[in-house]
Amino acid sequence: MKAVLLKRPVTMHGQQIPAQLPYLMFDQTYRLLAKQIDPQDVAARDIALPLWDGKRPVERLLVLGGGGTGDRVQQTPALRKLARLLGCQIDIAAGRAAEWLGLPYLGNVYEWMVPQYMLDCYDAVCTFEDILGHNNEATTHLAELFAQRLHVGPLQGGRTRKVPREFRCDWRVLPHEKQSLALPDKATRWVALQVRSNGQSRNWPIEHVTRLAEMIGRLPKTTCILIGAPAEFPAWRGPANGWSHPSPNPPKGVVNLCGHFPSIRQLAAFLLRCDLLVGPDSGPMHMAGALDVPSIGLYGPHTFETRGWWFPRQRALTTRPSPPDSRCPCHCHSDQVEGKMPCGHQYCQLLQGLAPEQVLAEVRTYLDDLA
Repeated sequence: MKAVLLKRPVTMHGQQIPAQLPYLMFDQTYRLLAKQIDPQDVAARDIALPLWDGKRPVERLLVLGGGGTGDRVQQTPALRKLARLLGCQIDIAAGRAAEWLGLPYLGNVYEWMVPQYMLDCYDAVCTFEDILGHNNEATTHLAELFAQRLHVGPLQGGRTRKVPREFRCDWRVLPHEKQSLALPDKATRWVALQVRSNGQSRNWPIEHVTRLAEMIGRLPKTTCILIGAPAEFPAWRGPANGWSHPSPNPPKGVVNLCGHFPSIRQLAAFLLRCDLLVGPDSGPMHMAGALDVPSIGLYGPHTFETRGWWFPRQRALTTRPSPPDSRCPCHCHSDQVEGKMPCGHQYCQLLQGLAPEQVLAEVRTYLDDLA
C-alpha cells in the first residue's frame, strides 16, 4: 500500500485524485500511475495500515475493496458476516458501489482511492489488496477467499447447493429499476447471451457466440438477446431489429442489446425477466446467481467449483484439452491480453474447445426443464 502525493491532479479509474493531499493506493494502481505521469509530479511512500487481526474489539472498521462486479457480488457473504460479528454496519472504499445499493449491513461506501487522513476515523482496516493470484485460488471458492481476508472464514455451506447458507450472495433490485427498462412484453422465452467477459482470458471465441445466437434464435418461441458493452456486438449491420433503440440488425430471432443498459443495476433488472442467461464466468453470471436467475456458465481459466458452485440454478460447461495440458485450468486473470495466455493460445483452450452445438444442447435441456 502506498500513500501518494501528487503535484497536479490526475484521473485514475474514473476518479479525480487532487494534488497536495496524500491518497492511499494499492501498489498495482501506483505502478500504473507512475507510467502515465512525469515522475517529478508524484511522491510515494509505503504505509503501514492499522490492520484488524480479527480479535481485538473495534467500533469502526473500514474495508478497502476492489475488483469488478463479480468480485463485489462474491464479497457480500463476508461483509454480511463481518457486520453481524461486529454488531455494526461496515464502511467500505471500493470505487463503484452499484452492486451494494440497499444492503443493510453496509454503511458508508466511498470511492477508492481515499485520502490518507480518513484512516484517523477508524479503529482498524481490512484490505482486499492482492487477494487473487495465489495458489489457494485454484482450490478455494472466491467468496471464501474474501471471508478469510476479513477473518470471518470459513463460510458455512448448506447441505445442498439449494441451501447455500453463508455462501449466499446478495443483490437487491429496487422497484423503480424494474419499471424503467422500457422493454416490450414477453411473447417468447428470453435467453440472454453475454458476448464477452472482462478480459481476454475468459472470453469465448466470437465466432462461437455468433453461431450459438443464430441457433438459439431458431428455437421455437425463443428469442436470443445479446448483452454486453456497446462495442462488443458481432459484425451484424443494419437498422434496429424492432426494439426501440439503435442497434445492428442481427438474424431472425436474435435481438442485440449490447450497450442498451445505462447501468449495471438495470442489467440486473433485465436479467430478472429472462428465462436463462448463457455466458462466460463474469460479473453478469455472478449477478444471475445472486438473483436466482437460471444460467449456464462457460468456464475456462477458473473453475465452477471456485467461482459459481453455490449458485443453485447455474449449470457449468467446460472441456478438457486434447492432448491433456497440465497448465489447464490456468487460473489467469482478466488483465491477460491477446496472445499472452500461459499456454500460448489466443483464447483459453478449454473455452475454445467448447462447441456451440454442445452449449445449445444444454440450453435446450434447461428450457425443457423450465417448461
